[in-house]
Amino acid sequence: MMEKLYRVFTWGILAAVYLLVMPFLFVALSSFPDPCKWPVLVLVYGVLLFWGWKKVIVKDVIAEPPRPSRPQSALIWATVLLFLFAASRIVFFKFAECNYCFSVRTDYLLFPCFAVGAVSAVFLVPFKKHAKGFIFGLAGTGTGLVIVLVSGAFNLTNFSYSGEKLPVGYVMNSKARKRFFPDGASRFRIEGESGFLTWHVEWSCKVPQREFDVFRKENAYNFVLDRHDVNEDPEIPPVFHDDRTWEKPYYFYNRRHADGGGLTMRYSVPSQTLYGKFSNR
Repeated sequence: MMEKLYRVFTWGILAAVYLLVMPFLFVALSSFPDPCKWPVLVLVYGVLLFWGWKKVIVKDVIAEPPRPSRPQSALIWATVLLFLFAASRIVFFKFAECNYCFSVRTDYLLFPCFAVGAVSAVFLVPFKKHAKGFIFGLAGTGTGLVIVLVSGAFNLTNFSYSGEKLPVGYVMNSKARKRFFPDGASRFRIEGESGFLTWHVEWSCKVPQREFDVFRKENAYNFVLDRHDVNEDPEIPPVFHDDRTWEKPYYFYNRRHADGGGLTMRYSVPSQTLYGKFSNR
């Protein structure tokens, strides 16, 4: 069983290493017509996998005499953890409902369990020493680190959340939370995401007026009260509010940029609800 698992992991490492080469090849093929690029990439990737199987996988035999190798096992399991971490970023970006479990960020619960499992496996059921085990372990760990760093550089984050309070480890940074959500806010409904050079979010939350007054003063937001003729833009309706006729009194704040980005907020006094919309462009 452990030998089969080792083969699955090493094949995964080999596939990931060659996958990192593909972006460079894509750039090298920039002069090719678009319909031709992808078939060439797939063909080259297949050839690399075949070459790796003949030159690396086949020759990665169990070392003599057969015995467990905890150092090789530690590198292989570290690779698995890094791959899982990178994959989870993609899953959590696409499916925001997976981001939190029991009002706690899923990362905080999931990865300690994986780490304990991996460390336990290294000591309890280590892989046998293989001729190329260290090469696979080092290559896998390095590739995993590159994938994690690249995914972090693109800053794939899904802000979407609905709940009474913000969960422990909510993915939005503390500076942005201070700008958008007053202390004492509750009943959050948030949608938005950030990616490479993009950032947008829309939200509503319940806020007692005392906390709202503190919030706008602390952030120096120049809200306007009940004035349709000052800074009002009918083309920017607040999110999560279907009725364009607002019951008075309400506060309005709008600071948009020429490129369409900026911050818009409304606070409904009767419902004590803050609505907001922000984008960086």
